[in-house]
Amino acid sequence: MALSVEEIQQNLGNPTVAEQFIQEQGGSITIDGVAYTSGREAFSAASTKAIDELEVTTSSSPAPLDTTTDTTSTISVTEPPEYFNLYTSLLSRTEDILSSAVTDVEDEEEELFVPTIEQAGQLVPFMRNKGNLLQVYVDTWAETGNDQLALQAVRDSDEYETYFPGNSRIDPTTGEAAGIRYDEATYTALTDAYDRAFIESGLNPDVFREAEVYPALVSGDVGSQELTSRINAAREAFIDNPLAENVRGYYSQNFGIDMTDSALLASALDPAVGERILNRQIAVAQIGAEASARAFDITLQESERLYQLGVTGTKAAQLFSQAESLLGRVQTMAAAQGRGEFGISQYLEAEAFGSPQEEQRFRNVLAQQATESSAVLGARRTGQGAVTGLTEG
Repeated sequence: MALSVEEIQQNLGNPTVAEQFIQEQGGSITIDGVAYTSGREAFSAASTKAIDELEVTTSSSPAPLDTTTDTTSTISVTEPPEYFNLYTSLLSRTEDILSSAVTDVEDEEEELFVPTIEQAGQLVPFMRNKGNLLQVYVDTWAETGNDQLALQAVRDSDEYETYFPGNSRIDPTTGEAAGIRYDEATYTALTDAYDRAFIESGLNPDVFREAEVYPALVSGDVGSQELTSRINAAREAFIDNPLAENVRGYYSQNFGIDMTDSALLASALDPAVGERILNRQIAVAQIGAEASARAFDITLQESERLYQLGVTGTKAAQLFSQAESLLGRVQTMAAAQGRGEFGISQYLEAEAFGSPQEEQRFRNVLAQQATESSAVLGARRTGQGAVTGLTEG
């Protein structure tokens, strides 16, 4: 049997009444063609539509309506009770929840944590004792409530480069800042490693900080191991080398560097000069130093040619030692024979660079000297007789 609007209102008004009604109907009712055995489910189904659109049927007639009820309290068919308008109720509740959430967020924002200077120094210890950086950090945090924006404000500040020199990247096309190379903790660890590298080599790191070597090392992406390698190469060449003075002089003259320790070491640490180029320059300077130690003045081009041929170190020392013992005699012979100049350049061309012309010139001088010596010796042997059987070669 189909229920009227009044019967639906009376028997499905809440889950408890609906449950009792279903039990009275033999344990089941049908709402819009669907059978329900649970009062809660039936109430929920009835609440999804306007009451006058529902079709509720039972297997028997429902209990009669109470006709003694005051008509002023009777709910009109066209005005369903509030608990049937579930959607309106839920919407209202949702709005209340959202309003409460917004209020809670506003309260939380008012109570956001902002560190003191001392607390900030613990959060970002690498900014302590560095001018106004901590204050910029705290002020920006207070304004934005965001620690990352606070850190970025520090990196954008004018003071940042003073305390983290070389760490800011510059866009070569625009000339504007383009981020940083290392985070501040890594930067601090790297520069501390630079300090240790200098100290372990017996050098004062403050000298190189003041000479602005550190910014160049950082911006050149020079690691601590590469720095140690460069320092050792420079020390061996310019300080510990027995020919250090000669190396300094040659290096300074040919590569435009002052002869002070700090200037020479700074040039050796310049990231603009690659490590391979640095090692080459030092080796070339050592060749020139071996020559100057024996009073020979060779050009940079000659030193570089010897370097390319592998005539470095001990080989270079042997080459110039031989030149020292031979050239003096050859020059004397050549002058006596009326031949041209025979100097270190001619010797290198003949002995090291393989010039056939210069090699032949040396042979001619030595051959003529040998012939003349033989003629004198022959004359002595004949005593008072004439010199015969010899021709001048």
